[in-house]
Amino acid sequence: MKLQITLLSIFVALSSFRAGAQNSCKPPIYYFDSMSVVSGSGGVNSAYLFSSVLTGIDAIVTITKAQNAQISNANMDNSNGYSVAWQPFITFPSNRSNTSDSSYMEFNVRFVSSGTTTSLQQNCMAMGIVDLDGTGSGSAFREMIKVSLPGTPTAMGNSSISVYQDSKWVLFKSGASQFSNIDTINSAAMGQMNFPSGISSFTMRVGIVGSVSGGTQRQFSLYFKSFAALTVPLPVHLSDFKAVQKDALVNIGWISSYESNFSHFELHRSYDGLTFEKIQTIAGSGSYSSLNHYKLVDEVPAASAQIFYKLKMTDLDAKEVWSHTVVTANAEQIGNGASFRLYPNPVSGQLSINSGALLSISQVRIFDAYGKMVLEQSYGANSETFLLDVSGFPAGVYTVHITDALGLSEEERFVKY
Repeated sequence: MKLQITLLSIFVALSSFRAGAQNSCKPPIYYFDSMSVVSGSGGVNSAYLFSSVLTGIDAIVTITKAQNAQISNANMDNSNGYSVAWQPFITFPSNRSNTSDSSYMEFNVRFVSSGTTTSLQQNCMAMGIVDLDGTGSGSAFREMIKVSLPGTPTAMGNSSISVYQDSKWVLFKSGASQFSNIDTINSAAMGQMNFPSGISSFTMRVGIVGSVSGGTQRQFSLYFKSFAALTVPLPVHLSDFKAVQKDALVNIGWISSYESNFSHFELHRSYDGLTFEKIQTIAGSGSYSSLNHYKLVDEVPAASAQIFYKLKMTDLDAKEVWSHTVVTANAEQIGNGASFRLYPNPVSGQLSINSGALLSISQVRIFDAYGKMVLEQSYGANSETFLLDVSGFPAGVYTVHITDALGLSEEERFVKY
């Protein structure tokens, strides 16, 4: 096995970003304990109101898609377990025999000012995923939660959950193990999505991956709070981590910031998701005021279907913590990107945006690598192609979130140099 490594540090002034990038933001508990039906009976376009999730804030949940999954109004929020969590009880009506099949309900979650439909941006929010498990058999289905970007996934090093990420989604997929009852003490069946400030809505798919018998029902628990066991208590902020495979090469990359008192990373690899081996130690940059881009190429057997990676992060006091586990994505699939087009990419001046497969563009929002929104533009007359001047943006990686005239959303990334 061969491993090649390069380190690229893009220096950016962080004085205005440090508060958001570090642990000064403590997400509050959102109370999803008072639900009423707005419209529908559980089919696509059915809408539900969770009132007063925070003072002055409601949440509207709309079913946007169903794939071999159904739900009734009565099962949209089961109060057993955690009364303040949102706990949909989903039925999968038809048999599925393929291990790669997915069955899910797709929900859009939008936060609004109480008593209105006016969207309200959230400053600090996390969603804990509780009791995400399998059936105890490796050949049966596994539960999954797929959450739209922007956001940062976290999990424990001993977690049975695997995390996949592409340009639009973060997928939390359970292991084969089954856990009894709902339990936040058992972090092996937990994950968490930390959302950046500035978002007012996100989309997620809640369901299973793999073969399933028709009529199977599963309960999911989504707890809108931050779990201390799932945070990274090191003086380093890991804002991105992914692995993309093409034939016998895996391109691995992550971004960190605020590396004060930080020593090094260890990259660990597994072919089964259970047994990991250390394959490389990477020194930290030691930079307090920069974005640090780490890029590696790992040579693996070309026949490997999936490869798992995770990072162990160590500070100068020998304190250690593990990142979440990522699984290789396919380069051809990632290359398809979002429905809309960004060009040129990388870009230094004018960025062209074309709506592509979307109807037309009504809103554009751009987020920096920390998840902070740096641009928001609405278009009264919907446009198919337009230019944005990004010449004044600091060098780095940005995420473009666009919404079309029908309210459909897509995301894609670009590099500013």
